Amino acid sequence: MLARQPEVVERLISECVRIKAEVVSADERESGLRMILNLGHTVGHALEAETGYTRFLHGEAVSFGMRAVTLLAQRTAIWRTGTPRKS
Repeated sequence: MLARQPEVVERLISECVRIKAEVVSADERESGLRMILNLGHTVGHALEAETGYTRFLHGEAVSFGMRAVTLLAQRTAIWRTGTPRKS
């Protein structure tokens, strides 16, 4: 994927769409499982709102949100990578 080989990227996107459809079908009313699809959305929506919904596409804002919550989790020791953190 990092080499941007079209067949690899297409297969990855296809698999992600399949998984998302499976999750949404299993939890149509967002009562539990579907929450796994929301990582980064709160920060992403805030970023969209702060920039007047003109600076970022929704997916871009959510990807920044995913990065932000991942970094926050790492820095607050909520999530560990298995490698010791340097202070």
